[in-house]
Amino acid sequence: MSAINPIRLELARLIGTVASPCRATARRLILMIGVVAAMAVALAIALGAGEAMSQQAESLPLQLERKIPLGDVRGRIDHLAVDLKRRRLFVAELGNDTVGIVDLAASDVIHRMTGLKEPQGVGYDMSTDTLYVANAGDGSVRLFEGPDYIAKGRIDLGYDADNIRIDSKGGHVIIGHGDGALAIIDAATHNKVASVSLKAHPESFQIDEATDRIFVNVPKTRAIEVVDKTSGKKIASWSTAGGSANFAMALDHVRHHLLVAFRRPAELGVFSMADGSAMAPIATCGDIDDLFVDPKRDRVYVSCGEGFLDVFAAEGASYRRIAHIASAAGARTSLFVPELDGTDAAVAAPGELEVELQPAGLRHEGTTQTLIAPATVLNFGLYEGWEAVFEGQGETPLSPSGSMNLTSAGAFLKHVVVPGSLQDKTGPSIATEFGVLLPDSTGDSGVGASWAGIVS
Repeated sequence: MSAINPIRLELARLIGTVASPCRATARRLILMIGVVAAMAVALAIALGAGEAMSQQAESLPLQLERKIPLGDVRGRIDHLAVDLKRRRLFVAELGNDTVGIVDLAASDVIHRMTGLKEPQGVGYDMSTDTLYVANAGDGSVRLFEGPDYIAKGRIDLGYDADNIRIDSKGGHVIIGHGDGALAIIDAATHNKVASVSLKAHPESFQIDEATDRIFVNVPKTRAIEVVDKTSGKKIASWSTAGGSANFAMALDHVRHHLLVAFRRPAELGVFSMADGSAMAPIATCGDIDDLFVDPKRDRVYVSCGEGFLDVFAAEGASYRRIAHIASAAGARTSLFVPELDGTDAAVAAPGELEVELQPAGLRHEGTTQTLIAPATVLNFGLYEGWEAVFEGQGETPLSPSGSMNLTSAGAFLKHVVVPGSLQDKTGPSIATEFGVLLPDSTGDSGVGASWAGIVS
């Protein structure tokens, strides 16, 4: 039996801000990194641009922000999923036979599901408020509903239930399992309605909604299999062009590229989504288990069990590595959540207080050094669909020394105009935020006003 080790959740941040005509607005993304050997899960929050291969730690595109203890958990961590409405992260604690549930706002574990059998895949379907947990140990998929995660049955797939994808467009949940199959589950009835046969066990797979195709990594046969989602039939099988152990996959819709991460050799493979033709691979960190495309910043994020996060920038039809960032040995699983990127059209519940802390920093201007305290944003729910927002940041001169000054302060009201997906409805959420920009204590800026429209 392995020893019990403390697990923690680590947060990192991409550096930068996106300026609006009225004020600088923090733009955020969430990247959760599950650490295996070091027994941790990490969250990375991104804020804009910045190339980094030869820069100092403070200018890297990903930086550690905070750590959240997950408690005593045996064994390794596998995949992750998120409930956007409740801001909860689901962590498949495979070696502990549990799933941890983390409140992202409170940075705390609020629940742990027990009695599972090597859970490795998790998926949350917002339309039915159902969490799916795929178990490698007994091949079952367990279902849990609602905010209290009440057990609502199981689907027995026989062997090695693994990756889960939510097909919102088709109203299905798709699960890879066994010696070579994709199970198609009706999200409304929770019944298995179809099965797709593959040559061997599927690892990561991605759904292309534009063409209704599913691309599937099949490492044992060194292949990428292509499935027509409508007919449930395999329509192509592409060679991995010499790469093996193809576990992670992502789609670059802008360039129509299928990105496949290989462990042997450690490379990022680039294939045409149209015909599978291979382009020149790019070296990356080792023992990859997840990769994601960030279309807003034209980047690719790769998490590796070797103990690094690699960041690639798109250049023409290819990609260039711009950062090789130390994480922890075994930190190979991760989750990128683009929906949490930037100010969103959600508000705090009435009487609820949410606190957001941005990273601290140190600014150098010639011989002057200034300590930048974490920018703080307080969101307080007033009524249904309304919240008050207060924000500010402290700056303290270090050389020469001086007293702290309040900067970037403001008070705002935010209102959900059109409820949407963030309010558990269909369609985009639309909100407006307006308020007063307060003067800096330095006297460098005066009173102003701000108004913004937000679509999520």
